Parts: sequence; structure tokens; C-alpha cells
Amino acid sequence: MRGLRTLILVTVAALAVTVAACGDDDATSTGPPAPTTTTTLPPATTGASVTTTSAPPTTTTETAPDDLHPVWGMPPGISWSEFWPGDGETALYRATGRDGSEVDIPVTMSKGIEHAGGTWDRLSFGAPEPGGTGLILYLRDDEPWTLTMWGMESYAPDFPAADWILTEWFDEPVSFGLATYPVDPDRIEAGMNLKTKPDDPGFRLPMYFDLHYGEAAETLEVPYGAVEGALHVTATWGGEFIGGEGYAEETVDFDVWLHPELFLVRLFIQTNDWEKIELVEPWT
Repeated sequence: MRGLRTLILVTVAALAVTVAACGDDDATSTGPPAPTTTTTLPPATTGASVTTTSAPPTTTTETAPDDLHPVWGMPPGISWSEFWPGDGETALYRATGRDGSEVDIPVTMSKGIEHAGGTWDRLSFGAPEPGGTGLILYLRDDEPWTLTMWGMESYAPDFPAADWILTEWFDEPVSFGLATYPVDPDRIEAGMNLKTKPDDPGFRLPMYFDLHYGEAAETLEVPYGAVEGALHVTATWGGEFIGGEGYAEETVDFDVWLHPELFLVRLFIQTNDWEKIELVEPWT
């Protein structure tokens, strides 16, 4: 269970330090200034002056989106809305198991999903259904540079019962403020609840999040091809992961690489089935 839980933080970090292209720019035109008048003196042989009128050229200015990151990617900054995949968009990733086996899995974004009394974006990995291997994250990105999370649902073929769904959710949705890069954000402490069936009362796990940002200058090779300028993020997730209070504290580290146009490029995780996930085909 500890491993399955790790992918929440992977995705948090993957979204926490985004490097996307600028969003939709609004072009505005300024009206032409008042005409200028030039008076030219005539030759001495005439008694009249000649007046010519000319209008200066119209200028166009570009208005930047209002969701640009205040620090990252300046100038002109990175658009929060442009980084996120759109509703119904899907990408293909290659998941590598601990035994070296490989399988290609789809990752899909669905927006505006009603869940747990709220409206969320649903990010689905693999085959999130009974008997399959997959994960669903419930996120919200409606405020620029703030990522809000409800929790996750995990599926695995080796669960003890066919109707098991490992559901994990925060006491209250947790918001991660992401506008302070490259300064590390403060430690975030939160309680997470866990259950395996709808009528299961479950139990609560106290935990904390520490994110550490690297340089956006790495080049790496993934099944998609050579990717330049990837941002490398390392994170630590700590808490009493097994059995609630009274158990020894543990920490889990992971690494994730992001790209301005490709979103998530690579991540190293610790799950029961997947150890590494890398981009194969981009989001469309």
C-alpha cells in the first residue's frame, strides 16, 4: 500500500513545477494617433505655402495571459492553463516493472467530474478497474499556480478481493501553492484516510510533503526520443505509513522530470507493479 500511495506525490511534484509554453495571448490594437501636419515653405518665387498631412502607422501590442508564473520561465513566463492536458486528451507511457517487464499504458485527463460532493479533474493511469492495474487522481486546477487534490483510487489484479478499490483521501482537500519557485515551499502536513471498500471505515495516516526542485536543463532519452531542457524534481514523502499512529515513521523519495510542451516525461516511483514510467507518445 505504501508504494501505491507514492504516485500521488509523484503527480503532485509533476504538476508542482510546470514549464509550459505561454497561453493564449490577447492581441489588442491601439487606435491611430491624431494626424500630424507638416508645413513646407514654398520657393521664394511663390506667395503660398504647401501643407501635407500624414498619419503614423498603427501599432499592435501583445497582452500576456493573466496566469503566467511570476518567476519560472521569465520572460515572458509560463501559462498555468497551457501546461495542463485538455479534457479527453490522452498520452501513452511505458511502465517498467521491478522485474524488468515493460507495458505501455494510457494516461487520460477528464475534466469536470462529479466526485465526493465536488467537481474535479480526473487523471487516469493504466486500467483503473477491478482486475486491472491502474490509478485515478482527483485534482483541481481552477486557481492559477495552485494545485488542489482530493485523493486517489488504486486498482491491482493481486488485491485480496475482486471488489477491492484502495481509496485514499485527505481530511480536507489539500492545496499546494506553486508560485514561489525556485524557493522550496514550506513543509505541508496533512492527514490521509484509507479504505478498501465503500462501506469500510478505514483508518487515518498522518504524513508530510517536502519538494526539492532541480535545474531545468537536463537532457534525457525516453521511448519518445531525446528530450532537452527537462526539469528534474526530487521529493520526499514521510509519515507513519502502515497501520496509523504508533508505527515507525518512514520516508519515500522519488524523482520526476517535466517538460514545457510534453508535460510529464519520466518518473521513478515505488509501486507494487511499476518502478519507472516514461513518455512514449505525446498528449493529443
